[in-house]
Amino acid sequence: MRELDEWRKFIKSKYPNIHIVYSAEESGNVYYVTNDVGGDYFLERYILDFTDGVEYFNTLESAAEYVKKLTGKDVMTEADIEAALNEQGDKKLENDDDAFYSFNKFKVLEDDVP
Repeated sequence: MRELDEWRKFIKSKYPNIHIVYSAEESGNVYYVTNDVGGDYFLERYILDFTDGVEYFNTLESAAEYVKKLTGKDVMTEADIEAALNEQGDKKLENDDDAFYSFNKFKVLEDDVP
C-alpha cells in the first residue's frame, strides 16, 4: 500500500518545479506516512484510532497526556502508551466485543519522486 505516487509522478512530469506535500493513511493496513519532513503542512505525527473515534497528535507528549486521561496511567514512551492502551482494551473487551485501540506513528518519508 502506498500513497498515490503514480499520480504525483504524472503531475511532476507536467510541472517539474512543483513539490507535492502529502499525508496518507489507511487504518486497515496500519499505513501512516507523510513526506512533510518539517511538519509545515501536516503537523500530526501520531494517531490513535479507537472504538470512540480517531485522535491525532503533533507530539508524543500530547498523545501521552490524552492516554493518561483515557486510562489513568502515567505514560511517557510509545511502548508505555501501547501497554496502557492494551490494558484498557482488555478491560473494555470484558464488556464490549467491539472495543479496540490502535496507536501509531506516522512514518516520515523523504520525497522519492523525481
